[in-house]
Amino acid sequence: MKKIIILSLFLIVIAIPVFIAVKNSMAATSAPDFACVQKAVEKRETAIISSYGTLSAALNAALEKRKTALIAAWGMTDAKSRRAARNTAWQTFRTEQKVARKTNVQSLKDAWTQFHTDAKACKVDSMGAEPQGLDISVSSAASASANIQ
Repeated sequence: MKKIIILSLFLIVIAIPVFIAVKNSMAATSAPDFACVQKAVEKRETAIISSYGTLSAALNAALEKRKTALIAAWGMTDAKSRRAARNTAWQTFRTEQKVARKTNVQSLKDAWTQFHTDAKACKVDSMGAEPQGLDISVSSAASASANIQ
């Protein structure tokens, strides 16, 4: 019985400092790195700005192409050919616009996904910290600000 008590005390004396050391090291590594989050935000916002720039350029090109095609179509003397050319111009524009918007949406999703991955590496839970995508309402931003220190 005496051996059990001595062994127990010995384990407690050894275990307590080890437990404290582990706890302190975990606390040190689990602290949020806000400078890291700043870099992640900069990366995300740059990607979003680039995505909208690409969308704008693609839409401008599609509009210019449509303008040229419609002007050419209205210059045709044959009504049937003119109608077909106008329909083709509009259909081509719709297709190009749809592709550009789809590409933009995917780029935005990729930027946010990368941000969440980067923020997680910074030891910050970024989900709900900022309104994502088009959800930039004041109520969402106010409730989300409680999630970050």
